[in-house]
Amino acid sequence: CAPQPACLYIENLRRILPILAAHGVATVTVYFEGSGDSGSIQDIAYHPEPSARLETVPAEILLTSASFDDGQWHTTAGATETSVHEAIDALTYDYLEETGVDWYNDDGGFGELVIDVAQGTVSLDVSGSSFAAPRAPRALDKICAGFLM
Repeated sequence: CAPQPACLYIENLRRILPILAAHGVATVTVYFEGSGDSGSIQDIAYHPEPSARLETVPAEILLTSASFDDGQWHTTAGATETSVHEAIDALTYDYLEETGVDWYNDDGGFGELVIDVAQGTVSLDVSGSSFAAPRAPRALDKICAGFLM
């Protein structure tokens, strides 16, 4: 996957999985909720809890930036160094954007994104006042071949 906005979460997952594995993390659970046109990540939980604080462990990820020029929006992706914790935050927002699930407008919604480090999968469970959208784990091993090898 080339570093395009539609697949940044895959590339960023590929970049952080080896770091999580090296710190003994088996799963990461990201809790989020939103309503009234805004939403945010509430917590990121690591299981088992790593010995190092992942808020301080560096990771290089891709982030997008957008600019409006000559009547058109242009989006570019560039590498930046951040913490693993912030990388997971960015990956979650990118994944939620890619799914198209509206978890933050009107009455909003809430959910969990779970990263299974050993399996290289991401699963999403989103609920709201008028919908429920559980998603089966999405295997990334074929897309991200060799990311833990």
